[in-house]
Amino acid sequence: MTFGYFRMLVGAGLPSRSKSFDKTKASGTFEAPPQAPFAGDYAEVLRSIQALEAKIVTPGFEEKKSILVGLGGSRVKAGHKLFEPREPSEEEEEPESSDLEQDAIDQKKGNKPFALTLSNWPVHNDAARDALDEMKGKHYVVPIPAYDMRGDLIHPGYYRCRLEGALVVLRFNLTHWAIKRAGGGTDVYVADIVSIRVLAPPAPNPVTPRKRGRVPAFDPMSPKPTNKTRRLFE
Repeated sequence: MTFGYFRMLVGAGLPSRSKSFDKTKASGTFEAPPQAPFAGDYAEVLRSIQALEAKIVTPGFEEKKSILVGLGGSRVKAGHKLFEPREPSEEEEEPESSDLEQDAIDQKKGNKPFALTLSNWPVHNDAARDALDEMKGKHYVVPIPAYDMRGDLIHPGYYRCRLEGALVVLRFNLTHWAIKRAGGGTDVYVADIVSIRVLAPPAPNPVTPRKRGRVPAFDPMSPKPTNKTRRLFE
């Protein structure tokens, strides 16, 4: 197991579409954090990963697929399998009350701890919902072990807004696969997420101030009227 301080980039919690839905993995890339003192340790983290991969090589293999990606291998790619097959003897998944504690603010707002099943796993289209329906009784969900600054599990619906750009501690297991082919092969390295802990939230997006002055008399996103002329109000 290895870990480091990172800033999480685009791709947090988004499954690949190249495989069947039950085999999708959530993946993300991580880069050097801008905050001190974490930024100073990042180069050492990369060197440690390079050293670990160099110790696990297959004789005769000339190609390599590292977990270090991007320009100069400056980013770390890690993933997490979202669904696991259910054993025939296992009972159907049922929501259970969560053990998460609620503070006074959560209680006042009426926030309730969540339990995740295939039925309430967030999706964004009908095809994904149909795929989940077909998986019922055959698979169960395994959310990313990603925790916010309070140590609470982050709901999948908030992966992107709470993880992308955040300063996090990433813990992962490094797995090696030797993929043989005619004339040689490829050493493939995979980083499986053990846990993600948010230390600092993403920076807020800057708000572009509205220009003072003229405002269109008609909604610019609507079709332009044929019998009226757009006027501008000072």
